[in-house]
Parts: sequence; C-alpha cells; structure tokens
Amino acid sequence: MAKRIRNSKVTTQHRIPKTLSEFVRDGRCVAWVGAGLSAACDLPLWKDTVDEFVKACSDQGLTLAEVKELNELQKKSELEDVAAFCKSELGENEYGRVLMRLFRHEEKSSALHEQLASLPFAAILTTNYDCLIEDSTFRTRGRSPVYTHQDGAALWQQLAQDEHFILKLHGDIQRPRSVIFTGDEYTRHVFGNLALMEFLRRLFSVRSVLFLGTSLTDTYVRMMLEEIAWLTKNSGPPHYALVPGIGRIQSKLWRDRYNVTPLSYDCSDKSSHEAAVSQFLTALAKRSREKS
Repeated sequence: MAKRIRNSKVTTQHRIPKTLSEFVRDGRCVAWVGAGLSAACDLPLWKDTVDEFVKACSDQGLTLAEVKELNELQKKSELEDVAAFCKSELGENEYGRVLMRLFRHEEKSSALHEQLASLPFAAILTTNYDCLIEDSTFRTRGRSPVYTHQDGAALWQQLAQDEHFILKLHGDIQRPRSVIFTGDEYTRHVFGNLALMEFLRRLFSVRSVLFLGTSLTDTYVRMMLEEIAWLTKNSGPPHYALVPGIGRIQSKLWRDRYNVTPLSYDCSDKSSHEAAVSQFLTALAKRSREKS
C-alpha cells in the first residue's frame, strides 16, 4: 500500500489553469518530477545524499583537515564539488554500495506517487534514482517502458509512437552504471548528450511540461528552457511549475525567460508541502475530467 499523507492546513494561491487541464486530459502534458515526491517516502534529498557520502568518506579515514574543508564546502552549498571528491575518494565499489543503501530498498510509494500515476500524462520525466514512479505506474496503468539518458534512440521511437513512458534523466538505481552523481557526469551524459538534448528540446516544443517536486534551480534545465523559449519565440506550449512561495516579480521572469508559469502555494513544513501537492493533483485530476 502507498504511504499515506497526513492532513495539514494548506493555503494555496493558485487555481488550475484551463490550458493545463486540457493538455493533461488530451495526453499532451508531461510531468517532470523532482526529489520532493520521493522525500514523502523518506528518501534523501540531494543535500542529505551528499551528507551520507561525506560520512562514508569520513569512516574510511579522512584527515581532520579534509573533514573540516568538506564541511566548509557544504556550508557554502558547493555540493557538486563535495560529491565529486567523495565519489573519487570512495572508489567505484564503495560508492555503488552507498548508493544502493540509500535508494534501493523496499520503501513503499506514497499517495502522491499513486495520484501522479493515475493522471493521463503523456510521459513522466524524473531526476530521481528510485523506482517508486514506475512501481506506482505499474499498479495504476500497467507496465510502461523505463529509459535513462543512455537510451536516446529508443526515446525518439517512443515519442513517435505516442505511448506513455518514463525517462529517468539522472539514471536508474536498477542500472547502477547509469546513475549520474556529479556535475561533471551531468555535463557529459546529459547536457553533452546531443541525442538526448535534441529529444528534450523536441519534447518541450510539442508537449506542455508540469514540474512537480522540484524548485527549478537546476542550471542546465534553466538553460535548456531559455534556449527553447528563444528558438520558439515562446510560441510553443506553455509549461507550469508547482512551487512554494513564488512572488509576482519572479513569476513574471519565469514566464518571460522560460515560458514557465509558476503555480505558487504556501507551506510551513514538509507535511504541509506534501498536502499542498496532493491537493493540487486532486484538483488537476478533477479539472482534467471536465468537458470543455
């Protein structure tokens, strides 16, 4: 059974845009899912993951000076540098064992995953390593093909067939060698992957994208969105992002730069965040079933 979400008082400022509900209803919307949904199942966020790798390195015998420097880098949010050092220090085998310990276990999916899987999205893209999305999708709509950044040719074929699929941009814990952990790996395997990037550009040009559980702080994603908005002169389908605490100025900047409309909500803690996302998905499901 899915992990239930505790009730919480949530104040939301958004309403479901008619265009978004129509794109979802017609199977022309893609969900882009970040770590926020997996956090509902107590899986680690990026910062927590880096913390675990620092602990693993410390256990292997770092000097006090190295530990201090890593802590200082973490305070400065230089997490990519910390991740790169830890992976190099641990070696391939120990690095793989830590990843497995963190992400490959029998944790049940949350009600959020079940809600997500029940909506008629054309596809689900995720930066998460875990298998919670595909497990929920299998229970809700049957098995969908699962791809990673290594499957460029198959992705183009899948898009042509217009069938539901799941794309795990940062890799799949079931395929450990596909997992992207450092900034350098992201540059080489995602941003430097010409077939994948061309596929994403095409996808964003013909499908509306709804960002969930992500703050859109990924520099590469912003660059890609800005490039697509410029190439299409913002004439492509609109994109949306469910995010907490976005004000009027930032909303305007996102629409102008990225063709992304923020759908803002208030939340005070993790449980209210989960409740807000759940309420949004419930409202989206109801709205997408309504006739025009």
